Amino acid sequence: MFLCSYFKVACIFLLAPSFVLAKNSNISSKIEYFEPSQYSENFKKNELNLPSILHINIADQPCGGAAQVIFALCLNLLNQGYPVKVVAAKKSHFHKELKRLNIPCYGVDLHWPTKNKATFSDDLTKILDEICRKDKIDIIHVHKHWEYRSAKSVAHKLNIAAVAFYHSFIFPDPEKFRGFDAVMLANPSVAEYLNIQNTELSLGIKNIEFICPPHNDEKFLKFVPNCDRKTFFKNTYGIDALNCPVICMIANFYECKNHRLLFKAVHKLIYEEKIPVQVMLAGAGTDKETEKFKKIVHDYGIGKNIFFLGYTSFIPDLLFHSDIKILPSKGEAFGIVLMEAALMKKAIIVSKNSGAAGVLVNHEVTGLVIDPNDVSDLVLQIKKLMQNPDLVSTLGMNAYNLACTKFTTEVALQNVKNIYHGIWK
Repeated sequence: MFLCSYFKVACIFLLAPSFVLAKNSNISSKIEYFEPSQYSENFKKNELNLPSILHINIADQPCGGAAQVIFALCLNLLNQGYPVKVVAAKKSHFHKELKRLNIPCYGVDLHWPTKNKATFSDDLTKILDEICRKDKIDIIHVHKHWEYRSAKSVAHKLNIAAVAFYHSFIFPDPEKFRGFDAVMLANPSVAEYLNIQNTELSLGIKNIEFICPPHNDEKFLKFVPNCDRKTFFKNTYGIDALNCPVICMIANFYECKNHRLLFKAVHKLIYEEKIPVQVMLAGAGTDKETEKFKKIVHDYGIGKNIFFLGYTSFIPDLLFHSDIKILPSKGEAFGIVLMEAALMKKAIIVSKNSGAAGVLVNHEVTGLVIDPNDVSDLVLQIKKLMQNPDLVSTLGMNAYNLACTKFTTEVALQNVKNIYHGIWK
């Protein structure tokens, strides 16, 4: 998962009948609170005496891996009785999904002074302070680096715990995490690095741990198709599925995801190897990014083979009806979609720069690992799978068995709860 565009934000807050921003009229009345009745008892009684948790993810961008982690964490914790709420950018894709999933949340209005930097004004600190006081929050859990300063400030002031979930594959400045009680990381190598830095720099972080990204694995484990491949693609996307291999790539349109490598490979397969394929691209991006990728596809002469599906909720169906799952990222924290593909027993091709390479995807055991800079390598591995159906089945089953053993949301959730209870003040 990749840290994308930085934004400078000023937050504006809405005064609700039961919620007043003390002594600060500069933050105007623009907040929306959503609480489904099914979780009201979590907040009213908290009979299980569980820590109250506030997740923060203020990002006005399409939902990616970090968002999926938050959805899965919150839903599982809520269903176990934890009082959990989320602060989101009002009317963002993330905010809309929180409400669709019935996750209690605050939607905060945002103003974007620039698109180049992400430095919140002190308004965010004031907003979090008020929410934490009103809701008697025990743990603040942040997911974007521009939220760190405010979260640590409020946690220190109120003597509550602060947690950061670092979703990127990029090795960060360790000093950014000084003051946090715990740090969760989606990449095992980055977790190892930060543990070393924590000792050498005396950062004082109590717990640093790799957390396999939680996700909704039940919908993959229990998936049952309701139609055949041709019917699914025709009825859902208006695509005529041909009698040829179907490759899928599930990733938002960021340069780090390396769609270009796949486009080059498809061009070689069709024009040099004379092998027909269809590629389904699931993911969202800005209109500018989408048009850029469509132009590249057109220029390569593969417009009839590449299909842009956009953001889709039919990921289990898409994986089931595809033959190969490819994620050729230049860098990837781990890759929730890889675990999802494993749970669907699909053959996986992944970049060696993914945190899952050598952990979930072991070359020629649970999948195939490629060099993200070598189009010939990707073409070779695709051909290997197309020419060997038994290998496709073996890799898929091996990946499934490993994912079910070590990479379930149940395992990840227990690790997260252990961290929460270990730092709860």
